[in-house]
Order: sequence, then C-alpha cells, then structure tokens
Amino acid sequence: MMRLPRFLPSVAIACCSVALPLFSPASVWAQDNPAGKSADVSLKGDVDAFWHYAKTFRYDLAAGQATKILEAKPQPADLLKAFEAVADERKDNLDQWLLRWQQIPQLRDATTQVIAVLAQGHRERRGDQAIIEANIKRLVVSDQAYAIASERLRDSGELAVPMMLDYLRDPTKSQYQSAIRQALIDMGHAALAPLVAALDMPINDRNEGTLLYVVGALGSIGYDVAIPPLVNLAKSADVPAGIKAAAAAALQKMGAADALQQDPAALYYDIAQKYYYNKSAITIPAGSALASLWMWDDSKGLMRHEAPSPIIGDLLAKRAARKALQIDPAREDALALWLAADYGSEVRLPKGAQDPTRSADTPSAHYYGVASGAKYLNMVLARALGDHDTALAMVSVKSLQQIGGESTLFAPQQAGVLVDAMKYPDRIVRFEAAFAAAAALPQTKFDGQERVVPTLAEAVVQNGKPYVLVMLPEDQLNGQVQALKDAGYNAAGATTAEAAAATGLPAVDVILASDANGTEVEKLQKLATQTPRLQGAVLLVITKTQASPFAILAASDPLISVTQATKGDELKAAVADARKKAGSLLLDEKAASDYAMKATELLAQLAISRGQVLDLSAAQGTLLLALEDPRPEIAKASGKTLALMNSKAAQQSLLTRASDAKLDAPMRISMYGSLATSAKFFGNLLEEQDVKTLQNAVTQEPALDVRAAAAEAHGALNLSAAEVKGVLLGAK
Repeated sequence: MMRLPRFLPSVAIACCSVALPLFSPASVWAQDNPAGKSADVSLKGDVDAFWHYAKTFRYDLAAGQATKILEAKPQPADLLKAFEAVADERKDNLDQWLLRWQQIPQLRDATTQVIAVLAQGHRERRGDQAIIEANIKRLVVSDQAYAIASERLRDSGELAVPMMLDYLRDPTKSQYQSAIRQALIDMGHAALAPLVAALDMPINDRNEGTLLYVVGALGSIGYDVAIPPLVNLAKSADVPAGIKAAAAAALQKMGAADALQQDPAALYYDIAQKYYYNKSAITIPAGSALASLWMWDDSKGLMRHEAPSPIIGDLLAKRAARKALQIDPAREDALALWLAADYGSEVRLPKGAQDPTRSADTPSAHYYGVASGAKYLNMVLARALGDHDTALAMVSVKSLQQIGGESTLFAPQQAGVLVDAMKYPDRIVRFEAAFAAAAALPQTKFDGQERVVPTLAEAVVQNGKPYVLVMLPEDQLNGQVQALKDAGYNAAGATTAEAAAATGLPAVDVILASDANGTEVEKLQKLATQTPRLQGAVLLVITKTQASPFAILAASDPLISVTQATKGDELKAAVADARKKAGSLLLDEKAASDYAMKATELLAQLAISRGQVLDLSAAQGTLLLALEDPRPEIAKASGKTLALMNSKAAQQSLLTRASDAKLDAPMRISMYGSLATSAKFFGNLLEEQDVKTLQNAVTQEPALDVRAAAAEAHGALNLSAAEVKGVLLGAK
C-alpha cells in the first residue's frame, strides 16, 4: 500500500513557492494582454520546440524558447493547455519533466517561471470538476503524484471539497478514502468552511464513516469555528459513541478539550458573534465581490452558493445563532443576534445583488422583527448603537415604531435604549427614535423623556442642509460661518462655549472648533452633555499638527474628528468626512420635508392627547420659527400644531402671519384657521391691539375668502358685544 506523505517533497515546494530570480510572474501575468492570445497552433508550436530542445539536451535553445513564450504573455490557462497537449502527444509526464528541468542550472530560471505561470493556469481552472476528479485519483498513484495532486487540490480549495466528500461517501471508492482524508488535512484553511458545513450531514449508515473523516480533518486543521459543532456532537445524547469519541479526540488535538465543559449553545452564540463582526477564521478573499456559502443538502450533499461578500458574515451568524436557539430556546441573546444579522443581511446587501438564502416568498427582516417583539428589537437597536451601525439602527427603530407602546417601549430597562438612540449622531436615527416614543403617547414618566420633544422640534426645521455650530476666535468666526453658508450648510457661531451653546440654531450636526482654543472646546463638550440639541453633534477640531490631543481622542472616538483644512472645499469635505465617520446618513430635501411633516403631525397628536407626560413647550420656539418656513406645507402644519398649544405667543404669531399681505391667500387662510382653532380651545389670548388688527382684516381685507377666514377667527375669540360692535358698524 502507498505510504501517504506527511510533507511535500522539496521539488514540489520548488514548483509552487520558489522565489523567481528574473522577474515575478505575478506582476507579468497580472498585466493586460491586449493581444488576447489563445493556445493556438503557434503557441503550441513554441511549446513543442521548447520541449524538443530540452529533451535533446540543447538547454540554451530551450531557455531561449521559454523566454520567447513568456515574453508573448499568453493567458495562463492557454499556456497550460498547450503544455498539456504537447506532453500528452509525446506521452510524457508534464510535471515530472518540468521538475527535472528545474534542477538543471541552464534551465532553472526559465523553467521556474514557466512553472509559476502554469500554476496560475491551474488556479484559474480550479473549479473544473473533471480536473478536480483527476487530481483526486492521482492522490494514490505515488508519493510524488500525491504531492502534486494535493497541491492542485489546495489550489482548487473549497471547490474541491464536495467531490472529495462524495468519494468518501461512496463505498466503491474506498481505495481513495485514506488519501483523501490526508489531502483534506493538507488543504488546511482552504477546506475549513465546507468541512464545518458538512458537520450538518445527518448521521446514518451512509454518512457515519464520512463524518468521522470530517471530524478528524477538522481536529487536525484546528480552527475555532469547528469547536461549537464538535462539542455539540460530543455531548448530544443521540449521537453514536464512535462519533462522540472522535469529536472529543478532535477537540483534544486542536487544544480545545476544555470546551467540552461548556454549553454548546453558548459556544454557538460566541462564534455567531465572530461571524457577525467578520472576525472568524472563515474569511472573505480580499477584493472579492462574492463569497461561498456552504450548506448541507440531505439529497445533494455539500452545496455551494454564491453570496455577496458584504453579507456573508450575517448569513453565517444567522446559522450559528439558530443552532444556539435549537439547543437552548431560552437564549434571548441568540434570538436578538439572529434578528440583527437578518436585518444586516438586508441593509448590507449591495444594490442589484441577491441573497441566496431568500426566495421570493421569504418574509422580510421587518416581519421577523415585529413578530419577535419590542424587547428583542430593543436589543438589536442597542447593538446597532454600540457598533455605530446607522443603517441597522434606523431599520430596527422603524420596526419598533410599528409595535412599540406604553407597556413595551417604556418598561423598565427598555426606555433607555430609545433614549440613547435620541443621542445618536445621525439625525435620522434620532428622529425615528423620537417618533417611536411620541407615537406611543407615554402616560408615565421615564428617564430621558425630556429629549423627545426637542428631537421632534429638531426634525421640524430640517431642510436637507446640515447644521454647523462654529466656535472660533473672532478674527476667524464670521468668515468661516459665511463660507459654510456658501457651501450649503446652515451655520451660526460664537467665540465662547457659553455663547455657542446659546446660539439660535434649532439643531446641530457638527461643532467646528480649533485646538488653539482647547479650553473653550472642553467647556463646550461639557455643556453639550446638558443640551439635548448638541448631544448628537460631531466635534470637528481644526488642528495645527497631528500631535494635537484631539487627534489622539479622534483615533478612538467616532464622534471626534480632526482636520488641518481651514477653508473652502477642503473644510467642506472635512465636515462631510466627520459626519460619515460618526455614521450619519444623508438627508435630502424631500426626505427632510417628510421628516419635518411627520414630526409636526406627532407634536399635534401629543398636543391634543390627554395624560401624556411630554412637555410640548420645548417645541414652541421652533414651531414659531417654522411659521415662516418657505415650504408651505411645513408652515401650515406648524400653525395647526401651535393652535393646539395653550400659548399667547402662538395666537399672536398666527395672527401676524395671517395678516401678512405678502403671503398668498391659501397660506393666510390656513393661519386664520389655526388661530380660530386656538381660540376655540383656549379662548382669547390676544392683546387689545391684536384684536383691532384682526377686526381690520374682517372689515377691510379685499380678498373675500381671506376676509371670511379672518371673520371665523374673530368669532372664535368670543368677544363682548362692545368689541364686536366695531365689526358690524364697519361693515360695508
């Protein structure tokens, strides 16, 4: 019987890993080949000439012919095909002759380079099942054949594993099985992902022997992703004794015997976390748009599916979290992780790409999220906030809006997550969290409730332009503020921390400061912790050098960024980069208007409701400003919301806007209507002069429809006969 090698012979190593003395084929063959030469008659003729000269000991001519071939830069697969055709016609063993010529000084360099190109051709052909099968069969020919075939199988990598397992499961191919087991071990990491998936094969007479091989191979390969399934096999009551013992031995071999003392569900959860954060031993090839997702199919065996690389971690995490739940259905953390990964696989899926685990009738992540309940969605949201995963935070909080209520969102240890979301640097997440809280109409107080209304007010004034608070020395302040306005930002500023915190900006996305005034920056940071509209803001510090203390802080804090830009497009880019680093999503004008409208409507609901505990006075100033918003729908909605607030300032501002002859009739009619609503709820809060202004509109307004609206507002004030008399006497 053939002795299986435990190592690759030196000649085989030379074949695949020798340092090339003349030039690197990796650089040569990575270049474009505009001629697009194929393995045609000319190429085959050149290879045949090389072969002839080398076999007839005319090594100088053979080396020259090899150089000619290499300089023509044929495609590696084409060159491999030409060499195989020539060797086959001459009934020579391609690998043996190339390895022999590699030992000849005159041919060493040229042959080594040819071998390297041919190796690349093998890699390009790595998925060819006929070639994989040929290499499997070569494993048992000889030690040298094993070395070459196992190297080729390693090149094929995970793509070779399904057929190797099929051979292991086929009793008619027993002569290959011992060699295949060794080859799987020699493949190492390349075989890891499919072998771990193969542990899902059902244990029956056909599979039991194969499973033993897989368990043994994983023990020799030795990566931690195999630990949870191996422990589960070793500790499951319905697993045959032989497999249990093999699993325990594999764990012992990989130095993980202590894992047998741990809960398999906990181990699956831990590895699911590694998958989720792409920190497992199952890695994605750098720059690859697609990755392999391996699954065991009871009828077809090991199956490979292509999945977009950005979601492969989510898909593997879902699988491991599901295993944890199957073992221990009470694991809430595993359920929440599964939901996070399910949402993640949706939000991280590239546009136009397909998730191989989802069919047309697979429910959405939102479906599973709302079906699971607010408790688990809160856990997903908490993970997203901790990871600064803005996309995940947004979708999970939107799902919370659909099912959250007084008994769920504000239960002990639940409201804190929503409050934290209202501190998040991305305004969209803040808004969605405030929407969820407001829509629940909370009837009992909760820590952080004071953030809800200011966040809604912040949403009201959104127009798609970020808000930048500038705190710089006086000689720089005005110029920077104007430059930011010119760049499309809402900007205001001050020279001190106290003055900056008190500026009239209704919202703040970025605080722009300078480390030349570090003491004031630190003061502003402290003030920000006490000011809801500042707490989600990103701090961007202009530094003179990278040695600034703020640069050190920026290395670990996503809410702090530094720049050495001081003006123009460079500073604008720095502001955008700081927001991106903090995880802020872009908000265009349409989306900003939608958020403003929804926030205004929710404030109106809060105002008209009874028993809710939120203080709406915090939004009054913003709503008064919004009466002058250039977007008519926002201004009208703000007026309708102010009409539901018991406020003298609200009635006076509504009258002022309604009396403005520069406004169009629909706007003025809406403002008068809101004034009438306010008067119905709260009576007359106007001053005597205000009433006279309204009476003048009732008697003198030229537009009859506007005059009619003014009359309704006047009547709603429920004035005395003496006050009404002037209207009647002034009637035409």
